[in-house]
Amino acid sequence: MTIAFRATPAQREFVTLDGLRGVAAIMIVIRHAPPFLWQNLTGPTGVFWESYLAVDFFFALSGFVLAHAYGVRLEHGMTVRRFFMVRMVRLYPLYLLACAIGIVFVAGRLVAGKTGLPAAAPDVISALLFLPNPTSPSMLFPLNSPAWSLFDEIAANLVFAVTARHLTTRRLAAFVAVAAVALGVSSAFGWFGFGTALGATMDGGTLWHSIGAGLLRVAFSFSAGVLLYRLRGMTAWRPRLPPTLLVGILILTLGCGPTGGLQSIYDIVSTLVLFPTMIFIGADNNPGPRAERAFAWMGAISYPIYVLQMPIYAWCIYVSYSIALRRTGSYEHIPRLWGMASVVLVVAVAIAANRWFDQPVRRWLTAVLNRGHGADRRIRVGIEARSMSGAERLAGRMSKPDIE
Repeated sequence: MTIAFRATPAQREFVTLDGLRGVAAIMIVIRHAPPFLWQNLTGPTGVFWESYLAVDFFFALSGFVLAHAYGVRLEHGMTVRRFFMVRMVRLYPLYLLACAIGIVFVAGRLVAGKTGLPAAAPDVISALLFLPNPTSPSMLFPLNSPAWSLFDEIAANLVFAVTARHLTTRRLAAFVAVAAVALGVSSAFGWFGFGTALGATMDGGTLWHSIGAGLLRVAFSFSAGVLLYRLRGMTAWRPRLPPTLLVGILILTLGCGPTGGLQSIYDIVSTLVLFPTMIFIGADNNPGPRAERAFAWMGAISYPIYVLQMPIYAWCIYVSYSIALRRTGSYEHIPRLWGMASVVLVVAVAIAANRWFDQPVRRWLTAVLNRGHGADRRIRVGIEARSMSGAERLAGRMSKPDIE
């Protein structure tokens, strides 16, 4: 038997974490902006170079939030199947929209004769199935490259759901410690594909030869997020820092970093120490009423921005390169304004998609998913009666929908 909750309006509990997630997403989008935004056409350089670490921040944040939202439910009857369906309702609609944008682009290339059906079909089919393309010589998800992190997160989610009833805090802490050592050593020595993405130490997971790096990143950070949530419930210590200061620290961390020999240390310390600390502090330092809405809004558009960016950029690059080629006969003199405009376009489409596509679709899917689970409310009442700590951990979520 599973636990279903009625979707009613409710104030989000971790508003500062929402805002931090939104800031990190925007910084990744700027880093991934079409190459004519940067001096080096082979990839991003300079500003926001370290923003690939935002993925590790996302993983840790996901572990923390899911432990809060589903930890007790999984311990008291929520099935793995139900949990997986809930997560798919959260992640797949916007992902499907991103696939649709990418598929239209691929169709255009087919019509123009720039690619063939045998090459394009596996990309499309694997993308729709939310699975890596086994025929791809490089990227796991050629149609939407950032999807590798979503796939790894789903894998971590399923492990979390399967082990939730049996994973004690001591065992979890031991696993986090082992994962931290494995991640630190592997990234420092360039094992499992670390350090192959334009020289970035911790970057890895997009390509088949770095799939191990991606799995190590999610293994540590997601588990660390779950552990942070449990430790938060075991201590009354609540350090205080202004949310705006946390935003500034995150921007500085992702926006600038050392190169050369110090980069490994910078990446490792940021991932293993700084990000978990920021999440622990940010969970209990919400902004004032004036900033709260802005932080919540940033969190709401963070996933749309992240999942839609690359398919939109593919179109931006095609259009701008075509115009430049007709005007100058070269790709070398494309105004940076085009790159800035592409970032604005991604954000604008993300805002529209969140409001007019994702929210209505998820409301409908949530209603469908919750049909037949009306009796589960009695289970929730029983949990509250049996365990005060469980009730406290569920505080702020009882009136919220399954889909977060």
